[in-house]
Amino acid sequence: MTNKELWQQFLDNCKSIIVFDTETTGVQAGFNTILSLSWQELDSNLNTINEQTRYFDWPEDEARVSMGAININKLTRERLRELGTTDKKQELQKFSETLAESGLLVGHNAKFDIGFLNSEFKENEVETNIARHIPVFDTMVSMTTYCKIPRNGHHGIGNFKYPRLGELAQFLHVNTSDIDFHQSSSDVEVTVRCLREIVSNGLVPPTR
Repeated sequence: MTNKELWQQFLDNCKSIIVFDTETTGVQAGFNTILSLSWQELDSNLNTINEQTRYFDWPEDEARVSMGAININKLTRERLRELGTTDKKQELQKFSETLAESGLLVGHNAKFDIGFLNSEFKENEVETNIARHIPVFDTMVSMTTYCKIPRNGHHGIGNFKYPRLGELAQFLHVNTSDIDFHQSSSDVEVTVRCLREIVSNGLVPPTR
């Protein structure tokens, strides 16, 4: 069976697909925190049926903020006030419920975002089954040996480095002219576009 046929078989039996991304105050899950969470819910034909973004308050403990991360995602305290924040515990609970109804979780460098979500779920006392009973498809890891970008000291697999989201989009000839990278909603949109190309061309098999 080809990868394309495997995807079709998988999606035919998939309730829904959640493509997600976070923006955080740093890179250390359990210490740094999530400032924004975005996701798109896709049907079995990979059509978007729901799209959401939530922003959360700047942490009370300033030590939990790395300005290097803020310089990249631009989610300053003032910017968050402009965007409007919501109660993190309530939104995490809703997202957990959304995940419970899904059949596949998709992210680019999903391990990073899942690590943050699991830490936030624990800190906010939200029960979840994320990454325990839900298959995860990581567009970064799964496409590393397909993209074949020389490692040159970077993290990766074998001789090839993990592709950044922009690099993957370029490799797949995905249009990103309308995208502002390092915003969770925009990164989700690019990941969705990449996923559609991966599936339609059967580049790699689905994650079981």
